Amino acid sequence: MHSYRCYVYRCYVLDGRNRVAAIKMIECASDVEARQTADALLVQMPRFHGVEVWERDRRVHINLLGAAAVHASSAIAQ
Repeated sequence: MHSYRCYVYRCYVLDGRNRVAAIKMIECASDVEARQTADALLVQMPRFHGVEVWERDRRVHINLLGAAAVHASSAIAQ
């Protein structure tokens, strides 16, 4: 039986002025998964312009370039 630890992350979804417009809680097994989940969330919410990901008092990720940057980095990776 495999068990893994899940961490709770806060995703602060940012508006055009980089102010918090929404907060989403996500559970992920790693920082990498949290970053990917947050960027996917941003793609699903195109009216927002960025996202910050925090685990407790530690900022894990920030994307101020929005969904366009997520699409561009996905295209480069392929």
